[in-house]
Amino acid sequence: MTTPAADPLLAATSLPHHAVYHPFGFPARIETNHPAVLEAANTSWNGLPPRFDTAPVTLRIVISPSRNETLPPPPTFRAQRHLLHLIADAANYACCDLAAGFGAAWLAESTALSPEYLRYYFLEAMALTLVEARHLLSLHAACVARHGRGLLLCGGSGAGKSSLAFACALDGFTYIADDCASLVRARPTRAVIGSPHLIRFRHSAVELFPQLAAHTPRRRANGDFSLELPTAHLSNIVTAHESPVDAILILDRSPHHPAAASLVPIPLDEARPHLCPIAWPPELWITREREQTFSRLRGAAVFRLLYRDLASAVSRCNQLVAASP
Repeated sequence: MTTPAADPLLAATSLPHHAVYHPFGFPARIETNHPAVLEAANTSWNGLPPRFDTAPVTLRIVISPSRNETLPPPPTFRAQRHLLHLIADAANYACCDLAAGFGAAWLAESTALSPEYLRYYFLEAMALTLVEARHLLSLHAACVARHGRGLLLCGGSGAGKSSLAFACALDGFTYIADDCASLVRARPTRAVIGSPHLIRFRHSAVELFPQLAAHTPRRRANGDFSLELPTAHLSNIVTAHESPVDAILILDRSPHHPAAASLVPIPLDEARPHLCPIAWPPELWITREREQTFSRLRGAAVFRLLYRDLASAVSRCNQLVAASP
C-alpha cells in the first residue's frame, strides 16, 4: 500500500470506480475514488449508445475528504497550447490535455455530493471538451429536421432555441439537439450529430408549454431554475442522433415583429459568432481542421428568422423544409 509520504503528489490514489459512457456517441472513460461521480455521469449519459469506434478520452476525478460549507465559485477557464485549466478554488480544480485526450480533476467531497455543480462545471465540461478536441466542431445551436431537411436554430442566450425546437418537435419535426449540434471533423458531410435524449428548458417555458408544469424544475449550478427532461418521457416526440444541415436560422424574437414570421437572408459570417461563440487557442493543432470543417456550412442557406410567437415561427420552418432545394 502506498503511503502519503511515499506519494506526496497523490498520483497513486486508488480509483476503483470506473465506467465508459458515450457522450455524442464517442467513448469517454471515467475513473474515480467516489461513487457520486459515476452517479452524476449516469444522469448525463447513461444509456447513450456507442456510435463511433474510437479510442476513449479518459477522465480521472479524485475526490478528497474535505468538505466546504458552501460550494466553490464557478471555475475560471484558462488555456495555453494544448492544456486547458479549470480552477474554482484551492480544493476544486482540473486540467485537460487536449492533445492526449486526458483530463484530471481534484475536487472536495462536498463538491462531488452536489451533482448539479459537479456535472455542469466539471464532469460535462471536461468530457465534452475532450471529445470535441478529438473529434468535433460544436455549434451552439438546436437542430430539428423534416422531409429529410435539417434546420439549425441559433442565437444568443434566451433567443428561444430550445422552445422553438420543442415546438417544432410537437408539430412533427424530428428532434436532434436543443443547444449543441456538432459536425464530425473526420466526416466530409454537412451532417450534424446531437444528444436527443435530453431537452433543457428555462423554467419560464411552462408559460409556453403548459404540459411542462407537471415537471419539477431544478436549480442548475449557474443559479438558474430549469427543466431537464428525458425525451423518452415526452409523448409524440420523434428523435434522431443525426441530421443534414440545409438551413441555418438566427432567431430574432420580438413583440414588435409582424404577426407572420419572415426570413431575411444573411451571410454565413454574420451567423458565425452565434454558432461558435467560444474561440479556441489559435495555436492548437486542430484550428485549421476546425476552420475546414466550418467551411462545409457554406453550402447551407442562412437566414435571420424574425418572429413574434412560436406558432408563426413553426409555420415558417415548415414552409422552409417543404420548399424545393
